[in-house]
Amino acid sequence: MMVNSMNKALDSYIKRRRKWINSIPATTKSLANEIDGNLVKKLRENGFELVPYCMGDTKNLVDKSESYLEKKDEHFTYCISIMFDKYDRAAFQVNLLKRESERLHNIVDSSNLVASNNQFVYFWGKPWWIPSAFWSEKSSSNLISKICSYSTQILDFFETGKRGSQLSREIIGSLQKN
Repeated sequence: MMVNSMNKALDSYIKRRRKWINSIPATTKSLANEIDGNLVKKLRENGFELVPYCMGDTKNLVDKSESYLEKKDEHFTYCISIMFDKYDRAAFQVNLLKRESERLHNIVDSSNLVASNNQFVYFWGKPWWIPSAFWSEKSSSNLISKICSYSTQILDFFETGKRGSQLSREIIGSLQKN
């Protein structure tokens, strides 16, 4: 029964996301399609699953402008959130959380995918100063290919805690630690 309700919720999320993608500007649409077609696919190949709600809480639905992936083992739940900026701007963030599996509100470690590891947060996508007419589907494709190449840093972070050059310092978690 739980699997069936999860599948229904995932189908509903996918429909909401498709509807959102069809309604956004072309620059954002090309990024969203690249994320869904390449980045999410790459992460799923590494054991992550697209989920319709966060931390197993059916009241905490994933927004249509976000892709939320989880991977679980007996000790930890690894979460990746790919979240578009507000106002359908062609920019997004990638957040990483490592949580205790038994107590999901206990954050073990966290990071953001950034352009340089001295940053805490970074919006990937079309720079604000580039006119939309100059941001092509190829630009989106090149950017997502670059981000896909950072997937080894993401996996290393979750497995060993090692932060590569594209991962920020801890953003949350120290508050949760004893």
